Amino acid sequence: MTLAACLMTVEPALAQQHPVAEAQIHQRDAAQSYRDGDFEGFTRSLETALELNPASFATRYNLACGYALTGRTTESLDLLEKLIRAKVDFGITRDPDLTSLHDTDRFRELVTLLESSIVPVSNSSARMTIDQLGLIPEGIAIDEETNRMFFGSMRDGNIFVVDSQGMMSKFAVVRHDGKLAAIGLTVDNARHLLWSIGTAFFQMEDFDAEAPGRAGVFGFDLTTGELKHEYMADSSVQGLNDVVVAPSGDVFVSGAVLHVVRAGSDEMVPFTTTPDPFGSNGITTDPAGKTLFVSSYPVGIAAIDIASGAFSTLRRTYRFTGLMACIGTKAILLVFRTAFGPGD
Repeated sequence: MTLAACLMTVEPALAQQHPVAEAQIHQRDAAQSYRDGDFEGFTRSLETALELNPASFATRYNLACGYALTGRTTESLDLLEKLIRAKVDFGITRDPDLTSLHDTDRFRELVTLLESSIVPVSNSSARMTIDQLGLIPEGIAIDEETNRMFFGSMRDGNIFVVDSQGMMSKFAVVRHDGKLAAIGLTVDNARHLLWSIGTAFFQMEDFDAEAPGRAGVFGFDLTTGELKHEYMADSSVQGLNDVVVAPSGDVFVSGAVLHVVRAGSDEMVPFTTTPDPFGSNGITTDPAGKTLFVSSYPVGIAAIDIASGAFSTLRRTYRFTGLMACIGTKAILLVFRTAFGPGD
């Protein structure tokens, strides 16, 4: 099982108001117990987390691992079967935490069921290969007018551009009191800008976990890479993730706290929703610019009315963590699904 860090933090007061936020705290307790080798404590914390947020596939899977680690074979297999029948696979054949199940007939039957029900689909092709270690690319954006591709490095904050002929060069660097991890990117052709999220992140060079938070959104000239705009969040904000520009020109930013830079404004402020989305990652708007879509690790995909801040969760979308765009006349929402370990 792989432990993963999460940018989202949950305040104790918020946890008392919503079971999903409280479940996040128990997941963090479970992660610490796992690191300490306390598998009984790991299992107890996850049982509580699943009671609070029963829609969580990741919690269900981690609890199955906890049961396997503590000798509760039947309960582990029961949870795994529910996941497989929902066509969810966290890599059960490769997870060492499930080794105790491998010799059981029922586990072998579940593997057979999994192989018959989940068929990978790939229609993609490689655009380019970068022979360079240490980039840790994250955000990516396409300038459709010039067919250029931009991507940012979490390691050193550099943003690179690949032109229409496949030639790569350094475009800009994200920094504020030192380099920041370049994360979410979006092209803003109307204002001739490339927007980038910059966040102090543990995968950066010389990351200082004790330093105050540094996170903001930066606007670079789309031709020269010159910095044109810089908006920083309060130092209490533990990370920003992604960015989208609404048709109105408002710049929305996801992360531990949703933020917005209103068109014509010179500051970034929190964007209040009712209720809170409990952290957000992928972010986009509908073509009309009336609805903001955000993905939240513990909640799923939320639709937010931009005018009122009213928040509603789309059904059956837990663990869809990346949103690409709403496209076409039918506003098709493209989503990506990822899974983390007991620290998510």
